[in-house]
Amino acid sequence: MKFAFNRATSPALTFFLSCALQGAVVYNNGAPNQVSGTNMTEFQVADNFSLAVASDITNIRFWSIQQSPSDYTGSVYWAIYSNVATAPGVILQGGVTSAVAAVATGNSTGFGYLEYSFDIPVSFTLGIGDYWLGLHNGPLATTTPREMLWATTAVPVGSEGLYFDGTWLGTGNEHAFLLEGTTSGIPEPGSFALIASGLVAVAYLRRKS
Repeated sequence: MKFAFNRATSPALTFFLSCALQGAVVYNNGAPNQVSGTNMTEFQVADNFSLAVASDITNIRFWSIQQSPSDYTGSVYWAIYSNVATAPGVILQGGVTSAVAAVATGNSTGFGYLEYSFDIPVSFTLGIGDYWLGLHNGPLATTTPREMLWATTAVPVGSEGLYFDGTWLGTGNEHAFLLEGTTSGIPEPGSFALIASGLVAVAYLRRKS
């Protein structure tokens, strides 16, 4: 459904609708703890997550430890897997996203900590359940080791992360990342009333203009 607004539209209504459509954090696996990481160039690394409500995932954010900014190849392979016996199963969505911008965090353990955030270029919904997020520095064919590690977190959420070397093996680490998007929850009655009153105001203002 599309809404048309003119100059007389209530600023409060415009703000409310923009907030209603804005993405939010749908899963948070914790911030980096400045301790360690898992090499994500030589291997693909995966960490698990769970959704309590169906969600449209629109953005992935993670943190890395790097010796140098040049350790980043210029693109990130990402994949969301089903969960099969506490390991990644089939790929549900995935691809290579180029030119993901890195933001320095100011933190360091001798190596620098960088934050990466990128929009997912496809639209999809994940239902309630358990999944795995896989990340790799560049296309999967890129396996020459570089000092770019998926940073660890101290938050003990789910099972340990895994890396792929012919089969999925334990890293001994839990990795820092969060997923942003929108949930498919139904607004509360108060929200419906506010939207309805706002739309009535829009219709009135349009007739007056």
